[in-house]
Amino acid sequence: PVLHAVQRIGYGWMAFLFWTFCAGLLVDACRIGRRLIPAARRPPPFGPRGRLAVVLLTASLAFAWGLAEGRSVRVRTVTVPGLAASRPLRLALVTDLHLSPVGNRAAASRALALLEAAEPDLILSGGDLVDAPPEAVAADLARLRALDPPLGKYAVLGNHEYYVGLEAAQAAHAAAGFRLLRETRVPLLPGLILAGVDDRDGGRVGAECRADEEAALPEAGTDACVILLKHRPTVSPTAERRADLQLSGHTHGGQIFPFHGLVRLLFPRLQGLHRVSDRLHLYVSRGAGTWGPPLRLGARPEIVLLTIPGPG
Repeated sequence: PVLHAVQRIGYGWMAFLFWTFCAGLLVDACRIGRRLIPAARRPPPFGPRGRLAVVLLTASLAFAWGLAEGRSVRVRTVTVPGLAASRPLRLALVTDLHLSPVGNRAAASRALALLEAAEPDLILSGGDLVDAPPEAVAADLARLRALDPPLGKYAVLGNHEYYVGLEAAQAAHAAAGFRLLRETRVPLLPGLILAGVDDRDGGRVGAECRADEEAALPEAGTDACVILLKHRPTVSPTAERRADLQLSGHTHGGQIFPFHGLVRLLFPRLQGLHRVSDRLHLYVSRGAGTWGPPLRLGARPEIVLLTIPGPG
């Protein structure tokens, strides 16, 4: 717990320094612009102390806004064009909760309350559910276990589950009542298949990792609607040929502005719904929690309520 608290403070301080740096760049850009544009060449409105005050005030406002936004989880309702099931279906997707005793407790509690109120037919966890051993987040896992949607609860492993430890992560999902999909698929309804794979980071840390989409997805040409649950929003050629919808998270929507731009370099499909090919859609959730400090800016956390219409 002490180490987690130190990490949380450290990441919060890093975020504050990041915003201070960005505000400083903006102030310097204004100063340079005043020198380059003849019409703007007049005495600066602030001296060095004034500029420092502007920078610190801007960073402080960003930090306060980030704290408020990081707690304001919302429900986003999404309908994917072209999808259909044998009957209407309401699917709840939660990703990146990062349950931890010193994590974003306010966001986690609100996200669980929203899941309880939504009463979906199915609950999916897109990875990074836990950031601590199961005994450390037993109360949250018990709330998740109490949720009993008609079509069940399914999950995949994110990178943070491997950082916690594979055995502990599996125990946490079992305690929450989730069935892990590890290179496996299940028929949810006639004509509707759900498949899932582990996050590829499992292999990097030397743990057992089942991330083969070839093994998880049904063969191309099936008449069924196929949903792939995968933590990272990277799309493989296999998914393009064999899946109709991929549900992912991991990016946190960039988490804090203007850091979004750097995250987008790694994951161009940063958030929201994307048409990848004639067959495949990708939805990237911003996630419901945060790793490190409870900060968001320009990437409000969310629970996704996906509606799939019935035939006709």
